[in-house]
Amino acid sequence: MMALKGFGTAAGNLISAENLVAFYLTTGILSSLVRRVAFSAFPHKISLNPLIPSLGASGAIFGLVSFFAYQMPHSQAGIIFLPGVKFELSDLLAFFMALDFIGVVRGWRVFDHYAHLGGALVGLAYSKWGVEYIWVPINKAVYKIRVKLSKLL
Repeated sequence: MMALKGFGTAAGNLISAENLVAFYLTTGILSSLVRRVAFSAFPHKISLNPLIPSLGASGAIFGLVSFFAYQMPHSQAGIIFLPGVKFELSDLLAFFMALDFIGVVRGWRVFDHYAHLGGALVGLAYSKWGVEYIWVPINKAVYKIRVKLSKLL
C-alpha cells in the first residue's frame, strides 16, 4: 500500500486520475492473466496453487513503478529495508525485474514472479504507447458518443 500511495500519487501528476485508475486496474488484470497463461504453459515450473486466484495487485504495483520509471528514469527511490539509501528508479526497476526473471528461471516459490514481470511489461508498454494508441482514441470515441447522445436528448 505504501508503494501504491507513493507511486500512484507521483503518476497521478503525469496522467489524469481516470487514466491512472484505468491503468492500475487493467495492469492488475493483465498481470493475473500472464500468471494464468504461464501456469498453463509451464505447470511444472510454477508451484503456486492454480486454484488460488491471483488478484494482480503486486503486478499492478510493478506496472505503476515501471510506468513512472519510464517517464521519470532519474527519480530517486529507496528500499524500506535500506533506510537512507537512494537509487535511481530505473536501476531499481531493472534490479527487481532481473530478480523476478531469475525467480522464474530458478523456480523460486515465494513471489508471483510471472505476475510481477507481466505487470512491469504492461507498465512499460503503456508508458511508451498507451496514451497515444489507447487513451486518446478512447476519449475521442466517448466524446463522439456524448455528442450523439446530446443531439438525441
